[in-house]
Amino acid sequence: MSAFQFYPDLGDPIPGLTGPSLGTYIIQANTQTLVMDAPIINPSFTQVKIATNAGLTGQGNNSIALGFGAGQNNQGAFSVAIGFNSGCTGQAGNALALGRACGAINQGVGSMAFGLNAGFAYQSTEAISIGSTSGFTGQGSYGIAIGAAAGNRAQKTNAVALGRQAGYDTQGANSVAIGYLAGYSGQHANTIILNSSGQVLNSDRTDAFFMAPIRNTGTSSQLYYNTTTKEITYGPAASAGASGTLPSGGLTNQILAKQSNTDFNTLWSSTFTGTSAYLSSFVDAPTINPYQTQVKIATNAGLTGQGINSIAIGREAGNLNQANGIAIGSFAGQFNQ
Repeated sequence: MSAFQFYPDLGDPIPGLTGPSLGTYIIQANTQTLVMDAPIINPSFTQVKIATNAGLTGQGNNSIALGFGAGQNNQGAFSVAIGFNSGCTGQAGNALALGRACGAINQGVGSMAFGLNAGFAYQSTEAISIGSTSGFTGQGSYGIAIGAAAGNRAQKTNAVALGRQAGYDTQGANSVAIGYLAGYSGQHANTIILNSSGQVLNSDRTDAFFMAPIRNTGTSSQLYYNTTTKEITYGPAASAGASGTLPSGGLTNQILAKQSNTDFNTLWSSTFTGTSAYLSSFVDAPTINPYQTQVKIATNAGLTGQGINSIAIGREAGNLNQANGIAIGSFAGQFNQ
C-alpha cells in the first residue's frame, strides 16, 4: 500500500479499524491509520469539504472548502475557500479566499482575498485584496488592495491601493495610492498619490496628482509643486530668480517699467494679460511710458515737467522742469535743466 491513502467514511469496513463513526476521514500511511474529525467526502457530488463545518450548508457544485468553517454557508459554485472560516458565509461563485477568515462574509462574484482577514466582509465583484486586513470591509467592485491594511475600509470602485495602509479609509473611485500611508484617509476620486515620505499624504481635491518628496534643484521648470498640499501642476515657464509679476497689459521687454499711474514705491503685483510672467528683480522708479518719448529711471527722476525727448537716469535726475535735456547720475540736472 502506498503512503497517505485517503478513505472517505461511507460506512464500509476498513481493515484493521473497528467501527468508524460517521463524519470522519481515515488516512492510512503504510501500517498506521489516523481518524480525522471531518464531514464526509461524498463521491456522488462535485464538492470538496474537509474539516468540521466546512461546506456545511448549501455548498455549490464544483466548490472547495478546506478548513474549519470554510465555505460553511451557501458557498457558490466553482468557488474556493481555504483556511479557518474563509468564505464562511455567502461566498459567491468563482470567488477565491485563501487565509484565516478572508472573504468571510458575502465575498463577491469572482473576487479574490489572500491573507488574514483580507476581504473579510462585503468584498464586491472581482475585487482583489492581498495582505493582512487588506480590503477588510466594503471593498468596491474591481478594486485592488495590496499590502497590509491597504484599502482597509470602503475602498470605492476601480480604486487601487498599493502599500501598507495605502488608501486605508474611504479611497475614492478610480483613484490610485502607492506607498506607505498614501491616500490614508478620504482620498478624492480620480486622483493619484505617490508617497515615499513615510508620513500621511492625502489629497485635497478631485482630478489631481500628489507626490512626495520632490527634490528642489533650484532651476526653473514648467512643473509646479505646492509644498503645502503636495500637488503637482504645470504652467508657463518662469524666469530664473522670479520675484514678481508683470503689470497688466505690459510687455515682456519692459522689465524696468512700472504700471502707469502707480506710486513710485509700488512693486509690480498685477497679473500679466493672457498669461503669467515673472521678473528677476525690480527697481524703484517711475513709469517708462510707451506712449511718450521721455525716459526716466530711478526714484523721482523726471518727476515733474519733464520735456519731450528728454532723458533722466538716476535719483532726482531731471527732477523738475527738465526740457529736452539729458541728465544721468544722482541729482544730475535736478532743477530746470
